[in-house]
Amino acid sequence: MDSRFPAVTLLALAVACMCFPTGSANIVPRCSCRENTLLQRVALRNIVDYQIFPSDDICPTQIILTLKSGGGEVEACLSPMFLQGLHLTRCWERIQHNNERKKQCLQRKRP
Repeated sequence: MDSRFPAVTLLALAVACMCFPTGSANIVPRCSCRENTLLQRVALRNIVDYQIFPSDDICPTQIILTLKSGGGEVEACLSPMFLQGLHLTRCWERIQHNNERKKQCLQRKRP
C-alpha cells in the first residue's frame, strides 16, 4: 500500500471543503422580537439595560430590554410604536448611540 494515498485523500478532502461551502453560510437572520410578544410599557425601575436595533430589510426597529425578574434578569421586547418605545428611541438618537450615556434615557423626567 502506498503511503501517499492517505495524504492525497486528506488534501482532496480539504480542498473540497473549501470549495463547496455548507448551507450554514446562507442562514436567514431572524428578528429577536415578534409582533405578538411586544410590551407596551415597562416600569423604568425594572429596566437594567436595553439595546435598540434599527429597522432593516428583514426586521422592524427592535428594542430589547433586560429586566429585573425575581433574583435574576430576563429579556423582553418593547414596542417601538408606543410612547415609551418612541421616547427610548428618540433619547438613544439624541445621545448619538453613546453606550456610556444610555442610562440617561432610563431616568424619569422630574417636573
